Amino acid sequence: MGEGCSYSAIKASEICNVAKDLAALDFGDYSRWPEIHFWVDKCCIPQAHPELMTWCLDLLEEFIALSDRLVVILSWSYFDRLWCVYEWVCFLIHNKASSIFLCVDAFVRSRTLPLLLESVKNFSLANCKCSLVVLRSTFCFLFC
Repeated sequence: MGEGCSYSAIKASEICNVAKDLAALDFGDYSRWPEIHFWVDKCCIPQAHPELMTWCLDLLEEFIALSDRLVVILSWSYFDRLWCVYEWVCFLIHNKASSIFLCVDAFVRSRTLPLLLESVKNFSLANCKCSLVVLRSTFCFLFC
């Protein structure tokens, strides 16, 4: 995709490739990839609308429970973010580990492979990063 390609474009391309792989698995035909549906947390939760965001975050576990698969675009910072780890654990409560698809190819370079391997090797829940954001006087959420 080239050096000047944005991070979001790389992620979108990776999701498209995964959709084609899943269509080939599910339907025996990769060209049926538009029939594969994704719920993308950051895109599906309205980041700029505090009331709707609160409502969606309250339903996050239900969204995850309704999912058949978890596609993880794994970068070296993935396991540093508490929300990512939380979503992974919620998914595993309702599904088998074999339903998780790891995508690493888009971000693996000779200089980033050691970062990725270290992030998995040194994973610690205690080291996950998050920040506290108060949305209303009665609600506060952790964002990572």
